[in-house]
This record gives sequence, structure tokens and C-alpha cells, in this order.
Amino acid sequence: MSSTVFHISESKLIRPSPFIVVVLNLKLLRTQIQVTLTHSTGTWRELLAQTRNKFDRLQEGAEFYFVDQETKKMIIEDKVTFDRLLNKTAPNDQNEVIVDLIVRMFDLTYRPVAAPT
Repeated sequence: MSSTVFHISESKLIRPSPFIVVVLNLKLLRTQIQVTLTHSTGTWRELLAQTRNKFDRLQEGAEFYFVDQETKKMIIEDKVTFDRLLNKTAPNDQNEVIVDLIVRMFDLTYRPVAAPT
């Protein structure tokens, strides 16, 4: 009986490194906070939970999304877009990815349309 061994190139693997820390500077109106998270598969959900807990305006169930403060165009309202932003951001010499985000609340009449990136 023969066995087949599959080799997967390391460059093809996409998985978050447990050694990278994500530092998120969040701004909602005039309030600014900093959230530090370990980059993992649960980072997006943890960001949503921490954002809701840290800003009083969001604790009452208000829906919100993020805008990349650097470009002012990249709208982040799901895990895929958030991961794409993290992948585009180079870590600093302490292996931290630092991202500045504006927190915006959805209006009943307005839902953002993502700008092409």
C-alpha cells in the first residue's frame, strides 16, 4: 500500500499568528479608546464586543460599523474586510499591527456603500 504525502507551501497558508498583537485606536464622536487584542480567528468578534462595551452610546444595541481613519474610504462592517485591512497593515518592530478606526453608528435611513479598495 502506498501513501501520498501532500506538501503545502508555507506561503499558501493563511492563518493568524498568535504572536501578532492588534492595537486598535477607536474614535466615536469625541471619545477615543484603545483596544489591544491578540490576532486570532476571534479577533473580529472580540473587537465588536469590546467596542460595544467601551462606548456607552453603543451599549443600548445601536448598530455600528468602522471606517479606516487613514483612508477615510475603507468601510469595515464584516470580518472579511477587517482581515483585509489587517493583512495590508505591516506590523511594527514589536510585532504589533496598529490600526486607527472611526466608529460610526448606522442611521435608519443610511447604510454605507463600501468604496472600492
